Amino acid sequence: MQNFIQWGNWTPEQQAARQAQQRRELEDWALMKAVNEARAQAAGPIAAGRGGHEIPTWVTTGNTVYLYPEVEFAAAEAAWTGPLIKEGNVYLFESLVDINQFYYQIWYQTFLTLPKPGNPETGGYSVGVPSNLTGSFNERQFRLIEGYRLVTILQELTLVTPQSSLPLANQGDAPDGQVGWATVWIDIDLNYVPDPVNPGMNPAPYGDIDTLRLVRTN
Repeated sequence: MQNFIQWGNWTPEQQAARQAQQRRELEDWALMKAVNEARAQAAGPIAAGRGGHEIPTWVTTGNTVYLYPEVEFAAAEAAWTGPLIKEGNVYLFESLVDINQFYYQIWYQTFLTLPKPGNPETGGYSVGVPSNLTGSFNERQFRLIEGYRLVTILQELTLVTPQSSLPLANQGDAPDGQVGWATVWIDIDLNYVPDPVNPGMNPAPYGDIDTLRLVRTN
């Protein structure tokens, strides 16, 4: 049975801890804002002048990116039996292992929906390299309950590049115009510094948490 906990049911001690977590959250976002501003400045005056208010666009790099459509995301969430606190678009887990398992459960739902012909061990809404995607302002955060530490941010994206237009070896299986959630920010080592783009697999036992393979293009 899914375990959703409402903040209103927390003890005074837990509420005090929540207030401390909110302060840390503000620190998180202040750091992220500074990082994004530094990236915009590095991209030149045109990008810096946009102020981050345009709908973001992205391009895949390095290796396959997986999209998680809302229906599969919701199915994985409904099937989740581990501890989970949900507050709006924030999902709080007890451990990185739980986040890893949640990622796998989402991918597994897409695997069931879109199996890969001729290769029963793979499947899902894969997107090859290079592919362009249009982002959105719809985001979900995965955090740890302890310390309210931000681990990943997923954004709802729309696939722009038809996979049939890529070299055969690079083509993914996502249909044209597919919409789904994908990782656009990650801090797997919890040092408040965004992890690099396309670092390869995360170390065990976190190998199912999607690494960052998307680069913002505006």
